[in-house]
Amino acid sequence: MRKATLYGDMLRGKLYESKCATAKPKAKQYKLSDGKGLYLLVKPNGSRLWQMKYNYLGKEKTLSLGQYPVVSLEEARAGWLVAKRILMAGYNPSPPSDVPRPVRLRALGIRTT
Repeated sequence: MRKATLYGDMLRGKLYESKCATAKPKAKQYKLSDGKGLYLLVKPNGSRLWQMKYNYLGKEKTLSLGQYPVVSLEEARAGWLVAKRILMAGYNPSPPSDVPRPVRLRALGIRTT
């Protein structure tokens, strides 16, 4: 029997790399959920963006984790895990907007190219 962990199930989310790679644009944007707030947003122009929904101080917020395929599914899950740990410590995982975007992504452990 597998030992349960706090985020064990998230490390094996619902999405697969092949499903992310073959996601086709539609007339309206849509989401492919990986579970626990992480999803791939597919836009009509064909761009695919990793985003995470979370609540901070009673307000729903969205954290962008990067563009697929620059940020892989595994990296997006790792970024999700870091952001969740920051939230559990009582802080907002989204840094102030005056911090440059590449610095914000690197703080979550996501490479920028």
